[in-house]
Amino acid sequence: AVEGESEEAEEAEDEEEDVAELSGVSQLGSQLSVDVPVSLQPEGTQLEYQWHRSPDGESWSAVEGASHAHHLLNANDVGCFLFAEWRCADDANEIVCEGSSEATTTAVRLLAEDREALKTLALEGEAQFSVTTREGPATLRISRDGARLAYRFGGTTLFELQRQLLAAH
Repeated sequence: AVEGESEEAEEAEDEEEDVAELSGVSQLGSQLSVDVPVSLQPEGTQLEYQWHRSPDGESWSAVEGASHAHHLLNANDVGCFLFAEWRCADDANEIVCEGSSEATTTAVRLLAEDREALKTLALEGEAQFSVTTREGPATLRISRDGARLAYRFGGTTLFELQRQLLAAH
């Protein structure tokens, strides 16, 4: 506390420190996590979570099935902001306290360096990215026709996945 502050100011400062922290990178395939400090959790309660997403940062909707402290960012999250809501429930399942994290400051992106590549995709019709999968390095190629992910070892393609992204109507 700063010398000369009132006790009320010190208490308000202490309360501000106890907030749910959001961590992670707003990038497809990354994980966001919310950490609720123990000081906010009454003894004998269980934490419940619900993640929310918004394309504009104003209208929010619950992310179906996202009810854990961690959320793996998927294609539905791209272009959206996210935040986590949390609650403490007692043994009778009564909510005794609740709160939320701040929203992400940036919308979820495809890749860290996607802007130039996506501009190339828009202008030329195709963009290629080097990505890392659980199996190792791979190539992700996105075109107007769809997406293709290929993992190679040496000169041999070990797996290849293709998917049409947009259907013409």
